[in-house]
Amino acid sequence: MVGWVIPGGGSGWRPRLRVERLMGLAVLAAEVPERRGWDGKGTERGCRAAARQLRRKGCRRVLAPEGFSYWPQLRQAGLSPVWAGGMCAALAGPLAEAALVQRGKDPLQSSVLLRGGRVDQDLFRAALFLCPKVRRLSLWAGEEGEELARYLQRTYGVPMLSPGPGWRPDVTVDLSPVEEGGDLVLCGERPALGALSLTAEKLPDGPDRLSLLALLWETGRVKTDEIEIITSSEGQMT
Repeated sequence: MVGWVIPGGGSGWRPRLRVERLMGLAVLAAEVPERRGWDGKGTERGCRAAARQLRRKGCRRVLAPEGFSYWPQLRQAGLSPVWAGGMCAALAGPLAEAALVQRGKDPLQSSVLLRGGRVDQDLFRAALFLCPKVRRLSLWAGEEGEELARYLQRTYGVPMLSPGPGWRPDVTVDLSPVEEGGDLVLCGERPALGALSLTAEKLPDGPDRLSLLALLWETGRVKTDEIEIITSSEGQMT
């Protein structure tokens, strides 16, 4: 079961455990009394106790509020956040298109670079999605990437460019960790989405929304095509 650390009322510091349901998914909530504010040091002891209790109950992953301050304490107990990289990688194509729109670019006149350690399902799906939507597509995924590029060029006639000096794509999408991440880094615990955000209809309030959405996605309660990509009107990506 997945845990959920939430701020609550009451006195003292001892957390109270109860089962909650998020869109039908049962999670074990640990309600930690707020002491001198949720971000105050008085709450740290309760978060440590909540982490121990959740671990004893078999939890390995935990949801927490936005901007949660006590992840080091939870990690020390062997708990980790719900990683959102898998969900975001599955949306690599639509996210790249949305990033172009966010920047005021016409996708049909723009270029995208997809980078990955290999050609996995997510990179392949993103390349197929982008082929009819962008002017130029470039793949950086070793020999497999070169083979896929040739296949796509033969099949779709899309100009495939090799990354190199003097060429800069309009949007770079990384599906595996790199030293200098691109505009969208869609892997790991906390993907970098730039000015984009993700949501879904009737998403419950409380936990960090990206982590909650990832959990609901991986358990099949939210489908990939039900996830909405939101482009912010503020703060264009640079």
